[in-house]
Amino acid sequence: MKNKLFFTLISFIVLFASCGKSSEEKQDEGLFSFSINTDLKTKTSSEYSLDNVTKLLITLKHNDQTLEDFDNKEIKLSNWGNGKYTSESISLIVGTGYQLTKFELQNSENKVIYATPYENSDLANQVSNPLPIEFGINKDRTSEINVEVLSTEAKDPSDFGYVSFNVIDKTSGNDPLIGNWIKSSSFPGSPRGAAVSFVIDDDAYVGTGYNGKDCLNTFYKYNLQQGWTKIANFPGTARREAVAFTANGKGYVGTGVDEDDNRQSDFWEYNPTTNTWIKVTSEFPGGARQSAIAFSINNIAYVGTGYGWQEGEDRNNLKDFYKFENGDWTKIDFDGEKSRNATTFVINKKAYVVSGDNSQKHVWEYAPSKVSSTSNGWTRKRNLDQDYNNEEAQRSEAISFVIDNKAYIATGKKGAYSREVWEYEPTKDEWTKKTSLEDEIPSREDAVAFSLNNRGFFTTGNASGNYLDDTWEFNPTMEETDDDN
Repeated sequence: MKNKLFFTLISFIVLFASCGKSSEEKQDEGLFSFSINTDLKTKTSSEYSLDNVTKLLITLKHNDQTLEDFDNKEIKLSNWGNGKYTSESISLIVGTGYQLTKFELQNSENKVIYATPYENSDLANQVSNPLPIEFGINKDRTSEINVEVLSTEAKDPSDFGYVSFNVIDKTSGNDPLIGNWIKSSSFPGSPRGAAVSFVIDDDAYVGTGYNGKDCLNTFYKYNLQQGWTKIANFPGTARREAVAFTANGKGYVGTGVDEDDNRQSDFWEYNPTTNTWIKVTSEFPGGARQSAIAFSINNIAYVGTGYGWQEGEDRNNLKDFYKFENGDWTKIDFDGEKSRNATTFVINKKAYVVSGDNSQKHVWEYAPSKVSSTSNGWTRKRNLDQDYNNEEAQRSEAISFVIDNKAYIATGKKGAYSREVWEYEPTKDEWTKKTSLEDEIPSREDAVAFSLNNRGFFTTGNASGNYLDDTWEFNPTMEETDDDN
């Protein structure tokens, strides 16, 4: 019976029924609930028995943005016997564009014993409709979708495409710091620091940098299923401290400094389909610089800050910003300080510029949707300082990545190397300390990071002149363990 449960799919029907609002100004809402109807007999002592299921954990998106009220939403289940369960009802506004992006069944001890795999995961082919699952809420009509789950017994979370099945209650102030680092396959190229990274679809790209002797032009691709693969070399001048971004399915690399300390201003475009590079014909108007930052929102890229020549004086920290759209550059305003070696990330179509040299306590948010005749789109967020008990998050030359619409910063330095790891939740503008880098992970600066399938990684870096090629994945909800190192 245990083996049969291990391979059997259990179908869940999501039932929707419309219920209109009394006021015509309010949008209609539709109630929905989850129900389980199965003849599978699982009444055994196994902790993976269906009888032990007590609740659901789901995450919903609407128009590609996670719904705050349904981010890891816990839903209670009622057991009616004979393999029949129903959930409490919840409501959504009538419309389309919804996605179910997490579906887990837990027992009374908060252990996930069934889950739905993600597309492209190892177990995706064992269900007919892997996550994410698109659906709509209809008015005056009942709809349904099927959600299939697999037992988690003898399986790893990564088999499902999840970072972790562990859900930690962080409401208690006495809880230990949470987070676990997992060693991944090493970067296959020359160990290096001050490289760049960008992501296109399911692949991360890492290249350029410095190995202590030479600037480098080699590039490699990382895929969760296929690992590391070498791609075409970067054809521009070999360099370090450049920037990179993605727009319209292409990768871009530019600026930086060569091994003779000549700063660069050119940009190059990478086409993953043809594995070729071409030079961007539009000249970057900000001039040559190093240690800048770049990010993309809605296929429009932004490059700014850094260290370089401007206004007739060399070796300046810079604050100018430029927008790259459809092959052309346009200068935009930036309310922040002159800075270099900051870190940046994007969550829900908003970019965040964090810390860096000359601006270590500052955090800025940029929302293109807020740009108007009266706003340039920039908003100052809470400082990293003693007032908010997050001063240890200050640093330069750090890395950042995003998991479940929260950002994580690690590595870098503030005088000495920083080993603390911090989580940022933009909806609350709050920073939370996580477990520090584990003892097996060398302290470093000039690493690079990326997110793939909602999983965060960093690789390479410079540890006091010792150049690195190790790669690490961070699990923000799992307690620290050395078993995966």
